[in-house]
Amino acid sequence: MRNGRGVLLTGSGQRLFEHGKGILRQVQVAREDLREQRDTLSGKVVIGLPPSISRRDTVALVTAFRKRFPNCILGIKEGLTHSVREWLLLGRLDFALLFNPGQNAQLQYEHLHSEPLMLIGSQHSDLPTTVPMKDLGKFPLITPSEPHFNSALDRD
Repeated sequence: MRNGRGVLLTGSGQRLFEHGKGILRQVQVAREDLREQRDTLSGKVVIGLPPSISRRDTVALVTAFRKRFPNCILGIKEGLTHSVREWLLLGRLDFALLFNPGQNAQLQYEHLHSEPLMLIGSQHSDLPTTVPMKDLGKFPLITPSEPHFNSALDRD
């Protein structure tokens, strides 16, 4: 409505104006929500762990993961190196901890830790303090069967 001082909204115009302010506010909230979501990591990560590490560290790993990435899901698959390596190649895992894996051009490797190989016997055994790898065949050994054997045992 026009008057001598300018223009005034009609009753319908005022209602439309209020709806428009609400719509613009919703658009602003949606933009902020999408901006926050873009900056937040989400999705699922699946890792493979050897049984010894899985049993010892899974609770701490899951707790730390949830705290750092609250919008993500962590999956853990437990298995021996040979199986876990196959799962990686098949795309069932995103990454894994492996013991002495064979090299494969389809995988990217990063060495994390080394530890000494130990020969352990009963308290009454006659084991020497150190044993060269080439002399291991002289002792009755319990070792993993194929395909889970450790190729390090084949080296001198």
